[in-house]
Amino acid sequence: MKKQSLKPVEGRQEPFSNFVKELAERFTPLQILKFGEISSKKNSFTSFLPEQANEIFHYYLLMVIEGITRIEHGVQDYVNTHFNRGKITILVHSKESIETAIAANNRFFITVFNTGIQLYSHDGTLNLFPEYILDKKISLEKARKHLYHRIPMAQGFLDGAGECFSNEKFNVCVFMLHQVVEQSCIAMIRVFMAYRSDIHHLGRLLDICACFSEQPRALFLGTPENRRLFEKLMNSYSHARYKDNFNVDMGDADKLYSLVHNFLILAKDLCDKKINLLTAECEEAEASKGGTENG
Repeated sequence: MKKQSLKPVEGRQEPFSNFVKELAERFTPLQILKFGEISSKKNSFTSFLPEQANEIFHYYLLMVIEGITRIEHGVQDYVNTHFNRGKITILVHSKESIETAIAANNRFFITVFNTGIQLYSHDGTLNLFPEYILDKKISLEKARKHLYHRIPMAQGFLDGAGECFSNEKFNVCVFMLHQVVEQSCIAMIRVFMAYRSDIHHLGRLLDICACFSEQPRALFLGTPENRRLFEKLMNSYSHARYKDNFNVDMGDADKLYSLVHNFLILAKDLCDKKINLLTAECEEAEASKGGTENG
């Protein structure tokens, strides 16, 4: 099979390329690959405003490093602080862990190395990765396993949040709702990307989800009121445990419960549709394999 490359979005910006070089100089990785690039355009023209065209980019990168020291949070913090010409979501893994994952039929890494664009290599060699073969049947079984584990867990946290609300323990209720969103995001990321995330920051989890659907992020960030509630939800992870002055009133707890309930429904729906798609792809691959063997 001929190796395919991810098609770049037109209108590439030089600041991004320069920043990739900056990342390479600062963190000395083995490779940097891009596995996603999303652009959104906004054109404005009114009688009272000169014509304006703005384009915003969200890049998804994988940084491959030597050794097992975890530096992902430091790299992401550096990106958030120093790159202001769009958004970058970056995942960082060691070469050894990636090779182990690919050998175990990991759909995420196989897909990234088969279809992504290599932006940097420490030795100057580009696009010399082999074509990795994905066993779609095993990949489907893994996706189902994670879906059937994570979604019931999220539902359990939602039920617990409801009990806390009924008992007027609103701070604990919102903390439980945080767990609902976290588990729902992890489920979607596992099903859609087969990526094992150990991230707890809800904003980052939604950024990763945006690689396959804008709906999860839009639900929480689509209106100023929802953004305010989402900020309170994010704060609950640490503030409810460590800050005595953290407080959620009944009104916000009620609104957050409804919002998170809808988020879980959305997550279930998106995952079910993806599982159906993966099932169809698996059946097609099996049929093609059977036809080849019989022919």
